[in-house]
Amino acid sequence: MRSHLSRQFHFEDLSHEDMYHIFELKTKESMVFEKELEGLLPDFFLNWVSERGGLGEKVTSWGNGKEVDQLMSELIQNWKRKNGEVRTDIVAAEGSEYSVKRRLITRDMFPKNLTKYITSNRVLADNAMQELEQMTGLTSVKNSIRIIERRMRRMPNGTVNPGLYCYIGNPGVGKTTVAKLMGGILKATGSLSQGHVIIRTARQMCDQVDEFDNIIKLAKNGILFIDEAHQLAERTNVYGRSVIKKLLTVLEDADVIKNTCIILAGYPRDMMQLFEADSGLASRFGTANSIIAFENYTADELVQILDSMAANANKIVQIGTPYPLRITQEYRAQALEVFQNVVNSGDPDYGNARFVRNFLHDSVDEQLARLDEIYGVEREIPQESIDILTVDDIPKRYRGMFELKRKAVIPKEEVSILQSGEIIKENYAMHFESYAQNVVLLHTFVKGQSRGEGTGSIMTSSGYILTCAHVVRGADQIKARIYVPGMPGGDYRWFDCELLDSVFEDCDMALIKMKGENFNPISVRPENETVNDGEETLLVGFPLGAMLSGNDSGQLRVSHFNGKIASRQEVQGITRFYIDTTGLHGNSGSPVISMTDGRMIGVFSGSVTPHTEGNLDELNYFYPIEYFWKKISIKSQRGDEHV
Repeated sequence: MRSHLSRQFHFEDLSHEDMYHIFELKTKESMVFEKELEGLLPDFFLNWVSERGGLGEKVTSWGNGKEVDQLMSELIQNWKRKNGEVRTDIVAAEGSEYSVKRRLITRDMFPKNLTKYITSNRVLADNAMQELEQMTGLTSVKNSIRIIERRMRRMPNGTVNPGLYCYIGNPGVGKTTVAKLMGGILKATGSLSQGHVIIRTARQMCDQVDEFDNIIKLAKNGILFIDEAHQLAERTNVYGRSVIKKLLTVLEDADVIKNTCIILAGYPRDMMQLFEADSGLASRFGTANSIIAFENYTADELVQILDSMAANANKIVQIGTPYPLRITQEYRAQALEVFQNVVNSGDPDYGNARFVRNFLHDSVDEQLARLDEIYGVEREIPQESIDILTVDDIPKRYRGMFELKRKAVIPKEEVSILQSGEIIKENYAMHFESYAQNVVLLHTFVKGQSRGEGTGSIMTSSGYILTCAHVVRGADQIKARIYVPGMPGGDYRWFDCELLDSVFEDCDMALIKMKGENFNPISVRPENETVNDGEETLLVGFPLGAMLSGNDSGQLRVSHFNGKIASRQEVQGITRFYIDTTGLHGNSGSPVISMTDGRMIGVFSGSVTPHTEGNLDELNYFYPIEYFWKKISIKSQRGDEHV
């Protein structure tokens, strides 16, 4: 049949601008909108059309212009149902005037399933940079975007593309908020003509693979923000690879990259896995200029966010109050303690600002229960009490948190910091037997279920253990197994541990405490001696955990690997040492020992793998022991505190 057709006509879906224009024309003589609603109509159509009305898998039933007719019909029905107001206006046209009666449409007359789209999707370009500067924390983010804004502003229009960026950060650090501000910032520089933001999760992109081209069109002259982008690389995500291929194809289209900013966002470790899975994405989004790192908020910053959210509680639907909230000083002080414990816990479910929002929501529930007890269910609550949160309104599940973790203060005299040591190679067997008693096998649990294994170093005779933050992060129970040959009852024994509040994500270190005394500490290089390039090293630990012993962790023996330091690198202001030695899952937290003097010089953390698919090469790294001295409070019994 096609060979007999001289021409084909392809009718594309209407854009959000087309839909809005049709709506304007059809409602011009019959409807008028309240002022605030009228200003949001362009954004309503952008949000509504970009999601095809939330049809999901039924997106092919989207009716384009018919959707406008259906919307108008529902607005008229709801106007009648609510006995809506009629407004008479005088209209001037072609030298004459005439009166027009039009229905006044308010927000509550929109269909309930569409009200979620009546929200601003744009930031005023003139104020966007100022709003970013006023956000709490995010120092490195602000620095990065200042550099981008300066380059865009100084370069002639059309010579610099809006850019491809990767937002890396944990949940609740403001990635989506900053993306919306970015739209306004790029619009102010002239890099984007509209600056709107189309937001999709990786799952949505995969569920709507056939809609990929339409999503790109929607984002033209604005920003496409793909959240949780690391999910594209998950093995169980059968459509993730298709989305990546389509995205890489689009990035070769000059018309797209000159008129569209694309941002991938996700969690730090997971995003690195995405880049490792596809070198094409890594080369475009994984460069130093493209990556914008969102640091976690500090506890003090979370309190600032708490104050701001409380003052605007009536504007935050997830908190659920029709009025702003006031908080007492006692509530604020107790909240700070909660935030300090949560920030230091390494809890993988912790959500930064999102956590604060949920904290306030739960506090309101506690407050209402308290007020019911005071005033009864039927009695009116005084206005001066209804909007204030007191210390009694701290959510119950956090009230016991204040005693969960205690500050680690290590007795300085217990740390073995011999000023000189002997070369290990001269008496290797004796030294290795000693190191086997200095390291522990760690087993972590969450709600009684085994979570993983790792290695730790005994730092003091009283049982302080240094390991990696990622080994113990999120665990609610930790056990450590020590080796003491000839001990009554067997050479191995398990001890319960507590996680202290000394958790340092930047250098991947954490301190835990075994319950007991008279342990055998490892010898540590002193604070005033540096780690030298090229030093020969010994890595002692438990690679692959109990797998090596047929899953009998009670009898697992320590393993050791020799190597040397290959290089020293700075990664986001933190020193890493790379070593040419084997290091496997389970070695995390292992002590790195100098073969020169026999002392611990660092904590093994992980590896870097080339992007080449199927390449098994890797280079392992450790963080130097200097961070143990710098970050952990070490106190002499004479009273002079090290930090």
